[in-house]
Amino acid sequence: MLSVEPDTEEGFDGMLSAIGFGRYQVLVLLMPIFTMAIYPTHLLGASFLNAPLPFRCFTDEAEALACNMDRESCLNRNDLDVASNNESNYYNDLCLPPAELISGEIASFNETSKLHRTSSSFCPIVEYDTSVFESTVVLEFDLVCERSYLRPLFVTLGTTGNMLGSMFGGFIGDRWGRIRAVRIGSILNMIMAGAVVLSPNYPLILLTRFLIGATTSACLIPAWSAALECTPNRGRALVGMLLGLPFSFLLSGLAGIAYFIRNWKYLMLAGSSPVILLAIISFLAPESPRWLLQKGRGEEARKVLRYAVKMNRAEAELNVDSCVDKLIKAFIEEASRSAAKNAENKLSVMEKFRRTLKMLFSPAMRAIIICLGIVWILHHLLYVGIALNTNNFTDDPFLYVALTGLMDGSAVILMTPLTSCFGRRTLLITGFLAGGILFFLDFAVTPDLEWLRWVLVMAGLFLIAGTLQVNFLYAPELFPTEIRARGFAFVQVLGSIGSSVAPFITDVLSLKVSWGPTVVFGCAGIVGGLILPFLPETKNQPLPETVEEIEENLRKKKAQKKAKATLEGVENPSYVQDNSSRL
Repeated sequence: MLSVEPDTEEGFDGMLSAIGFGRYQVLVLLMPIFTMAIYPTHLLGASFLNAPLPFRCFTDEAEALACNMDRESCLNRNDLDVASNNESNYYNDLCLPPAELISGEIASFNETSKLHRTSSSFCPIVEYDTSVFESTVVLEFDLVCERSYLRPLFVTLGTTGNMLGSMFGGFIGDRWGRIRAVRIGSILNMIMAGAVVLSPNYPLILLTRFLIGATTSACLIPAWSAALECTPNRGRALVGMLLGLPFSFLLSGLAGIAYFIRNWKYLMLAGSSPVILLAIISFLAPESPRWLLQKGRGEEARKVLRYAVKMNRAEAELNVDSCVDKLIKAFIEEASRSAAKNAENKLSVMEKFRRTLKMLFSPAMRAIIICLGIVWILHHLLYVGIALNTNNFTDDPFLYVALTGLMDGSAVILMTPLTSCFGRRTLLITGFLAGGILFFLDFAVTPDLEWLRWVLVMAGLFLIAGTLQVNFLYAPELFPTEIRARGFAFVQVLGSIGSSVAPFITDVLSLKVSWGPTVVFGCAGIVGGLILPFLPETKNQPLPETVEEIEENLRKKKAQKKAKATLEGVENPSYVQDNSSRL
C-alpha cells in the first residue's frame, strides 16, 4: 500500500514516485520537446530567413540591363567606383544618391533577370546575389539602403511577442489547464506560421512575427509546467535540464535544413512543421493531475492517475482511489485556508502592484534588482547577438549556426554538474570576463588565421551559453520566497529587452562600423563580469523567505565590515597615527 502524507504537497509527490517514470510521461514530455523544436526557427532562424544579400543598385534601366547581361563591361566603368575588375566587386552594396528612375524603352524586366524595381529613391533598381540564398525577407521586401533599419524588427517583434506570450501562457495554463493552453497555442501558431509566408507586405510580416513569438512562448510555459508536474521528484532536476537540449541540437538541425532549402518561405514552413505534431499530441496527452487536484476536479484526476498506474505498470497493491480521496481532501482544505486568508487580505490590483514594487525596490533588494537586471540584459544581448551575427562574421552561415547549436548544447551539459562544484557567481563572473576577453582578442587575429577567429568566437559563445544556464538557477535564488516568482519574471522581461536590442547591433550598427558588434559584445562581457561581484553568492546558502530577512542580513554584513575596519585600525598604529595626523 502506498504511504503518503495526504495533507501536504509531498503527498502527491510520494504517489508520483510510486507510479514511477515510464510510458505515462512520454506524451507529456513530447509537448515541451516539440515546442522547443520550433524555437530555433522563430528565435534565431533570422540568420537564414532574413539574411542580407549582396546587392547592386542602378538608376538607369538601360544601364541595369546592360550590366546584367555583360558584367565585365560594367565593372570596367569608372563611374561605378569599382576597386578592381573582379566578379566579387560587382555586388558592392552601395546605395546611390537620391535620384529619379530613368526609364528605358523596356517596360518590364525579363522573368529570368535578377533585376527588379523598388520604391527606394536610393536604389530604384536593384539586383541581388542569390548564389547563397534563393530568397529571403530582405530580397522580397527590399530591406536595403534607407529601408535597412526595418530589418532588425523581424527579430525584435518576435522577442517582444515572446514576452507577452509568456505572461498569457502562464495565465491560461493556470486558469484553463496546461493541455488546453498548449492546444490553443499550437493551433494559433500553425495559423500564424502559414500567415507569415502569405503576407503581401512587410508590416503584416511583422505583425505575424509578433503573434508567432507570442503563441510559441504561450505553448512552452504550460507544456514545461505539465512535464515537470508529471515527473517524479527524483528525476525532476534532470528532466528540467534535458528539456532544454532539443533547442540546442535542433538549432544545428535547422542549419542542415536551411542548406537544402534556400527559400525563406519553404524554410519557415519546414522549421514550423513540428507544431503540427505538437497540436496532435495536445489532443492525446492527459491533463496534469496535480493541476486537476488543485482545481478541485478530483474525478478527472482519479482517471488520469489510474491511467498512469496502468501505463507505467505500477505496483498492483497501489490503491489509487484511497490516495486520491485523501489528496482531494487535503487540497480542498488547503484551498479553503487560502481563500479565507485572501478574503482577509483582499487588495486591489493597483495596491498589490504598489506593494510588489515597494518590496522589489526596498533598500535591501535595490542592489539585487539593479545589478541582476543589468546582467540579464547583457546576458541575453550577448547570447542572441552572437547567434545572429552570422552574416557579419562569415560567408558560411550554415556552418556558423550548426556550431552555435553544438556549443550551446555542450555548454548546458558541462555547466550543469559544475554548478554543484563551484559557486554560481564564480561561474558567471568567469564566463562573462573570459567571454568578453575572447571577443576582444578577435581584433588581434590576422586574416591568414581565419580558423583562430572561429575558435575565439565559438569559445566565447560556449561560455555565454553555459553561464546563461547558470543564471536561470542563480537569479531565482537571490529573491525571497514571497516575491521570487515576480522578481524572476521581472528580470526575465529585462532579459527580453536585451534580446530585442541585439538585432539592431548586428544588422544596423554593423552597417555603420563593421567592428561595432565585436566591441559591443566584448564590452558587455567585461561590464557584466564587473557588476556580478556586487551580488551575493547563493551556493550552499539557505534561500531567503522574506525581504526583511535580506535586509537583516545586509545590516549584519555592514556591521561586520565596520567592526573589522575598526579592529584593523586599532591593530595598526601607523594607520591610526596617519589618520590622526590628517585631522
